[in-house]
Amino acid sequence: MCKHRVFVYGTLKKSQPNHNIVTSTEKGTATFIGEAVTVGLWPLVIATEYNIPFILDKIGQGNRIHGEVYEIDDKMLGSFDELEIHPTWYCRELIQVELTGGNNVGTILQEAWCYLLKDFKEDFLSLPQLDCYDSAVYKTVSRLEAKKKNQHKDTYPIDAVISSTKQSPLKQNEL
Repeated sequence: MCKHRVFVYGTLKKSQPNHNIVTSTEKGTATFIGEAVTVGLWPLVIATEYNIPFILDKIGQGNRIHGEVYEIDDKMLGSFDELEIHPTWYCRELIQVELTGGNNVGTILQEAWCYLLKDFKEDFLSLPQLDCYDSAVYKTVSRLEAKKKNQHKDTYPIDAVISSTKQSPLKQNEL
């Protein structure tokens, strides 16, 4: 089974609403490698009524983003892809990150996957751009909480995120 390095910056981090996915052995295996920061500058914004964190696919704008690196198996990668609705919503791409804690400080990992929002509304670039995300500050809800809250609607809040040139293919039952 292949191993993959993944950089997480939002709800999958420790103490965040979806970290239970990372620790679920039913979803696959994940080993914490360390805290990290992106080598490049990226816009990290919080959007939608659910306060979802997004790194917008605009390298060179924004900040170096703080997050965590995990080594995961194929099954966990599939679980992450399912959560992030890859490739429909987020797209998983390789980026460079630098470890900031432990014995590997300053190590650049060439193959850390990161989930980026590619097809976003341009006005997202005018939102405050952060360097670190914490759900305690932004009151982000987990996927399960969003599903419960959104039961009366036809679609997941992707319509509030994607550009007007693309329609949401996601229906409530796909949440």
